[in-house]
Order: sequence, then C-alpha cells, then structure tokens
Amino acid sequence: MKASIELDSTATPTLKGKLGIMNAPYTAVLELTRPDGSTENKVVPSSDTDAWAVSLDGYAAGKYDAKICPRNGMAFEATRLAFSL
Repeated sequence: MKASIELDSTATPTLKGKLGIMNAPYTAVLELTRPDGSTENKVVPSSDTDAWAVSLDGYAAGKYDAKICPRNGMAFEATRLAFSL
C-alpha cells in the first residue's frame, strides 16, 4: 500500500495523509528537507486510524521536500511531496 501525503494550509500548515495501515506508535517517520538543504527526521505521532499528521508551525517560508516512510521494513510504500510555505 502506498501512503498518501498532502499539504493542508487552511490554518496552521500541516502535512497529513493516510498510511494504509494502522498508525501505531513509531510506525512512520517524516523526512523533511528544508530550503537550505538540511534534513530533519520527525517521528509521526500515532493515531487510532491509518491517518497521520505533522504540524509545520514555526517553519520558515521556502521550498521543502517531504517523504513519509515506514520506520521498520516495508510496512507501506514511501511517498514524496515537494511544496512551498
């Protein structure tokens, strides 16, 4: 199953989507590449469904690249999104 990823900028900018599997603790990690080229790995908070979300509150304007990936094995297929804040 391929995970989904989208930018929701209606209020606080948030990356969100569906994993296609239950989002248990430590299921997924978000690899976020900042405009300066530095990379940050954020553990995705768990939920009671297959949904996931990570707030981008406090991030500077610019072009970013994000990839949602499984932390262990091939639980789901990673997905990438390029976006701007």
